[in-house]
Amino acid sequence: MQTVLEVEGLAGGYGPMQVLWDVAVKVGESETVVLLGPNGAGKTTLLKSLVGLQPLRGGEVAFRGERIERLRTDQRIRLGISFMTEMGVFTNLSVEENLFLGGYHQPPETTKARAEEFLRLFPDLAAQRRHHAGALSGGQRKMLGVAKALVANPRLVIMDEPSSGLSPRFVGEVVKMLARFRTEGTSFLIAEQNVKFLEIADRVYVLDGGRIGFSGTVEELRQNEAIREAYFGLKGH
Repeated sequence: MQTVLEVEGLAGGYGPMQVLWDVAVKVGESETVVLLGPNGAGKTTLLKSLVGLQPLRGGEVAFRGERIERLRTDQRIRLGISFMTEMGVFTNLSVEENLFLGGYHQPPETTKARAEEFLRLFPDLAAQRRHHAGALSGGQRKMLGVAKALVANPRLVIMDEPSSGLSPRFVGEVVKMLARFRTEGTSFLIAEQNVKFLEIADRVYVLDGGRIGFSGTVEELRQNEAIREAYFGLKGH
């Protein structure tokens, strides 16, 4: 399997405070990797470091074999990386404008055609295409955030807590939505604290205290009782 993202020895933080230590992560072609960890574990800092929104203190980041840690965020996006923040959308822009923004670096006709595909796929969004995203329900905003992240047909989608602010029912809907797009050859790195996302994971990393405490398959995580209890309070099988 070709490696899409490879991170080695990553260190990061804010001002005098170090948040990440010696982080190593890999994501393969068409693979979904879930980065689990509690609040304050450093997940958002790690994702921002990968897309260039937070400077590194050390380490290497490679995308499809090319070192990218010195590239600007827009340069990384043009290479085929998409980043969905916890909010996911710009609430003061319309549904259409959010979708077009997701493909801003593509030819306009390509972005328009791709946006129309997603509007056909999600009739709830199509019915409100000219409404501000802030007027959408929480579930609809996440739906739009996922579509916005995918509209440029990226090779890698990096997502920061897509379950944030959602009821359990809508979390299940987001998981189903992502399962649909996994089959299109896109790779995903999803930072979460909701174990529901393990349903679509090929592999899992656990981040806590700024360090990787576990790396393996979902089955290996389930069999590691100490890790399951320590991080997620999961007992038994």
